Amino acid sequence: MDAENPKDGSTYSYSTLDRAIGILGVFDRKNPELSLTAVMERSGLHKVTVFRFLAALAQHGLIYKNPETGLYSLGNALISLGEIAKARPGIGSQALPVMRRIGQTLHENVALNLREGDFQRRIQTVEAAEGAVQAMLPLGLLAPLYVATAGRAMLAALPDSELNDYLARTNLEQQTANTIADEALLRADIAKVRQQGYAETFKGPSSGAAGVAAVIRDGSNEPIATLSVTIPAYRYSQALRTSTIAAVITGANEIAALMGYFQEISSKIAP
Repeated sequence: MDAENPKDGSTYSYSTLDRAIGILGVFDRKNPELSLTAVMERSGLHKVTVFRFLAALAQHGLIYKNPETGLYSLGNALISLGEIAKARPGIGSQALPVMRRIGQTLHENVALNLREGDFQRRIQTVEAAEGAVQAMLPLGLLAPLYVATAGRAMLAALPDSELNDYLARTNLEQQTANTIADEALLRADIAKVRQQGYAETFKGPSSGAAGVAAVIRDGSNEPIATLSVTIPAYRYSQALRTSTIAAVITGANEIAALMGYFQEISSKIAP
């Protein structure tokens, strides 16, 4: 029997769904538009298969084909679905009042980042007034845990066995200016995060942006999300740094409590 076409159709259905999701996943911030050949190369699927899936996804508004260039991009239907997902009861809606308060107090961008396996997804943001830096991760997109401040806070919350497994299967790459792509340096940073209770990124006033993040755990003490604040590095004074760290840690504890979980991150502000 054909593994992809059993009589009951179950395996084929999963295979079809996996392929469709895989095709949607080949688009990213740097490549919002792709040719048919590029989608084929990125998805690893046959050209005819890719064409059929793109046509089917386009019928449902999940893919858009530019009639002039022939290039494909994600469709507007995904925006509607994203708005529905944001409106559902959950950690995003529970966290929003806390995030707004922090944003109003610090006048900086605040983000909630959800853990999805070896990745983090930004699911909620509160943008500050004019002058704040732009969010490094677009809302809804995935990024590896090691890449940004929020992800390193999640990694630090993992038991050593899980952290070791993660590092063994992950190829560390320099994806941003602040990425720690060396395993020894990443382990040293994680040890520091564990000791002080928060993750921090700051490489001097001319480095672009500074960031602070704290983990949110569920009832099983598993890291499920992080609360983070991003600040222009040139105004990351010691006073603002102290206020930000306190606000992020307090906020993470409050969000956990609103979700029915108890956590108490005790921090020691590093010099």
